[in-house]
Amino acid sequence: MRDDVKQALEQMQLPYQETGVSDTLVNYMDMCGYRAYPVTVDVSGLNTIDAKMGVLASPKEETDNNGVYIFCVLENGALGLVTVIPSTVSKAPQIRKAIGDIKSALEEIPLPPLTPFDLTEITGQVLDHVITKWIVTGLHLSQAEKETFLRLYLPKFLSNVGLYYLGVADESGKPKINEEIVNVEPIQLRQYMTEQKEDKEC
Repeated sequence: MRDDVKQALEQMQLPYQETGVSDTLVNYMDMCGYRAYPVTVDVSGLNTIDAKMGVLASPKEETDNNGVYIFCVLENGALGLVTVIPSTVSKAPQIRKAIGDIKSALEEIPLPPLTPFDLTEITGQVLDHVITKWIVTGLHLSQAEKETFLRLYLPKFLSNVGLYYLGVADESGKPKINEEIVNVEPIQLRQYMTEQKEDKEC
């Protein structure tokens, strides 16, 4: 284990043990886009996450995220991530350019005054023709599966957008929206759909 990771865990006062990790958990982490390390971490002392143990992990695609995390399965079965070493990779320039281009394109379109319903329709069409295509990229879904997936996922996606826009935080002041969790939610839903399909076929 890297020295900076050891130091970070010690500063966080999180006991850890270098030990094996079950194949089932390793495979699940791989499916979620994370590489498991043979290190378990006691997170029972953290009041920010409802879990007792976690596994040290890093994203498989480090060109997008080179941070180090504690990967936890929460008591309710959801995924939790605790940051040990923050990622230093930033997409801010590309995102700012994309936002600027989109704003400029929309502002240059001559339109009459728009009602809230008009704006709802425009937003829905942009979601349908642009955003949803980006969301499902790489999930390898059939057309029927895409429709089911989006019916289940879009409410959560729009909730995340609302949390981000409003800057909602918990009691400690930490933002309620977490980049790593948001990124893995579609993968978890895809896995859930696969399991449900397999159960029906059995």
